[in-house]
Amino acid sequence: MIDYLYQTSDFNLFLLLSFFFIFISACALFFIRWFFPLHLRYQENAVIGCTSALIIMIYGVLAGFATLYLINNNNLASDAVQREASAVADMYQVSQGLANPARTQIQADMKNYLDEVIKIEWPLMSVGKAINDVGSTLIGKVVNQLTHYTTSNSTETIVLTHMLGISKNLYDARQQRIQMSYTSLSNEIWVVILVGTILTLCVSYLFGVNFYLHFFIVIAAALMTSSIIFLLISLDKPFQGEFLVGPDMYQTVLTFLNKS
Repeated sequence: MIDYLYQTSDFNLFLLLSFFFIFISACALFFIRWFFPLHLRYQENAVIGCTSALIIMIYGVLAGFATLYLINNNNLASDAVQREASAVADMYQVSQGLANPARTQIQADMKNYLDEVIKIEWPLMSVGKAINDVGSTLIGKVVNQLTHYTTSNSTETIVLTHMLGISKNLYDARQQRIQMSYTSLSNEIWVVILVGTILTLCVSYLFGVNFYLHFFIVIAAALMTSSIIFLLISLDKPFQGEFLVGPDMYQTVLTFLNKS
């Protein structure tokens, strides 16, 4: 069920969460009004209002920090993708300074690497599955070629040194991308968020006001809390659902390399 939420389109997810929260809230409202008469709740409006304000403030702060944390994660994931794609392009271009067959082999390995990321790794990340080591093997293969390459002049030595630096950047960016694909809010944070959501909604049911006004308050609270949950789920995993971070950068680099 949880994985289904991450794979659902943003529009459908928002509708699903909104309908669920509104339906539960409407049922709870009628239950409260049936068992707790208006005059009993009206006498405690001041206490209920203060309690509601305190809960909403704490809930809002917690949701805000969680959102900022996830936005930062998505920025880190986007940065890793950009650095990885740029490193592949740099490796391909700088390899022009090497002699064949090393140059041709390294360029072919870089294209294969991009194919691996786009066609194999990205679909795995999109469903939260573990990524294989083929990409790392290709990087290791390139590094092995570079370390065994015999330079014939100072220019090749400079090129070789530069390419070894690029290969390190490529590997680091790759590891960061893979790590970010496994990163999400911890279960403990989700428990606290859900408890805050339940308390926020439950307190809104207790106000002693006109029915139509009360109904509006409850629906507004349901929409607000469902929107927060929707936002957190949408941001939680940067490579799942409707991609916040997509493989477009890799595809652009691969298209450019194929035209080179």
